[in-house]
Amino acid sequence: MARIGILINELDVGGAEILLLNFLRFAATTKSNEHQFVVYCLQGNGSLSEQILGLGFPVINLNLRWRWDPRAIPKLGKLLRLDQIDLLHTHLPWSGIIGRLTSRYVGLRAVIYTEHSLWLKHNYITRTLNRLTIAMTHKVITVSEAVRRSILENCNDLTERIVTIPNGIDLQVIRSRHVDADSLRQVLGIPTDAYVVGNVARLSPAKGHIYLLDALVQLRRWNPKVCAVMVGRDAGSEAQLKARIRELDLQDNVILTGYRSDAIELMQIFNVFVIPSFFEGMPVALLEAMALGKPVVVTAVGGNLEVVRHSIEGMLVPPGDGEALAEAIKFLINNPEIANSYGYHAQKRVEAEFTLERMVERYLNVYHEVLEGLKDI
Repeated sequence: MARIGILINELDVGGAEILLLNFLRFAATTKSNEHQFVVYCLQGNGSLSEQILGLGFPVINLNLRWRWDPRAIPKLGKLLRLDQIDLLHTHLPWSGIIGRLTSRYVGLRAVIYTEHSLWLKHNYITRTLNRLTIAMTHKVITVSEAVRRSILENCNDLTERIVTIPNGIDLQVIRSRHVDADSLRQVLGIPTDAYVVGNVARLSPAKGHIYLLDALVQLRRWNPKVCAVMVGRDAGSEAQLKARIRELDLQDNVILTGYRSDAIELMQIFNVFVIPSFFEGMPVALLEAMALGKPVVVTAVGGNLEVVRHSIEGMLVPPGDGEALAEAIKFLINNPEIANSYGYHAQKRVEAEFTLERMVERYLNVYHEVLEGLKDI
């Protein structure tokens, strides 16, 4: 039985963290006798740690004081030896860098890294350290071909080590989360006849929420009952968004909910799901909205292009263009039959290509391949 260590920065809500939680939830019920998992956090357990503990997996917090805490490598190395870890699977650049250096320090031969974002999204120091250490990784998993290409642009000698495993979602969980849409609208103060444009993402400049506000100004001139619901915790742009909402007099047309554990329920009141981002690896929220049968309008960037086909599951627009965003949303409002068709095809595409079962099976196959390869060394 192989002992798998999983290293991640923290366990607050985010795309990579939710993906890990879903992976462990599914792994807990499948092939449970093949692997044992231990989760390590560099800096703070976060809100998801209790859920992982509830699944029966240990969660160990290294309690690092700052990102490049010099205690990280000896502290993690001691834990890997104590827990007799056979393979270390790291997520996100910071954990990837520390995990590789620690594995070299303790002589751990099996290291896997999952990259969730395009490399151009990372700052210069992170990209440089990633590039200098990534050759210590036995397998690099990318969540989309766009992410794969972004790595190869910086490290073209890794071609044989990279495998793309698209994100997947638990359709059973999605289908079980039914709500009374009218009641939920009432709680949020949204009129029953309002057209709801929804987004689920952390509030950061890269997510492009400001352009959704620009689009909303244009849409409101045409239909005063258009409403935008933005779900997600602040990650650097909430103050700017609130100021822009006041400046554009959109207080009656925008709801910032903050982080919500019931984001999937909130999605069910959306008429259209929108992603105005500048960069995307492969957003889990997009897959969730599509699984709910929502038509989508997303920017033509990164992994979005691998999930959404223009005029089939939704519409693709250029990033940083509020006018194009408004026109696409207006088209869906004016053409409800086409919008319903997009939603139907969106649901079918996720069911065929982006399930949690498919994702976990492919991850487990990578574990098996790497561990088997060690026997020949």
